[in-house]
Amino acid sequence: MLGHMQVWQYILLSVTVSFALFFGGGGTIHWWYYKKNKDKASDWKIQPGKFLSDKLNREAFWLAVFNLACSSALYGFLFWGIFEKGWSQLYWNFSEHSIGYTILSFFLAWLVVEGGAYYLHAAMHFKPLYHGFHSMHHRYSAPNYYTIIAMHPLEWPVHSLYVLAPAFLFPLHGGIFFFFLGAVYLLGF
Repeated sequence: MLGHMQVWQYILLSVTVSFALFFGGGGTIHWWYYKKNKDKASDWKIQPGKFLSDKLNREAFWLAVFNLACSSALYGFLFWGIFEKGWSQLYWNFSEHSIGYTILSFFLAWLVVEGGAYYLHAAMHFKPLYHGFHSMHHRYSAPNYYTIIAMHPLEWPVHSLYVLAPAFLFPLHGGIFFFFLGAVYLLGF
């Protein structure tokens, strides 16, 4: 494992990795499509004539930066609890559960995340929640890479937490869980 680390080290590691992945990988994708190939939008974009204004694009970028910093700091704290305090139900030895259970737990984790995404998004369209929180996300009517997490700062942590929920809800192999996190990250973004 990582050895014994302090909570601040987990937070720093989580924030660093999150920003490197989001802005390194995602920034490259954004540059490739929305800057370099904007004039070829009809080849890759469903609504090729629709782009955010510069003002909304900057707003979405800075909101994404803020939300990413907050959620990755929260993740760092939770990873500290998982690795240093044993807060989760993750296990590391494949012999603890059958291969059938290990495969099933991967699909259960996927079900939890997909269900969380669907039901949370549906709940956010309930009028009080929509007007209080979710409408901020819908300001960005022409989505780009940064608008994925450009939402109310109290909404984004809830979205990001159901991704970690499987580690706390049922036994799940740690390697499978981190593979799962990577897959959710890549497919989600």
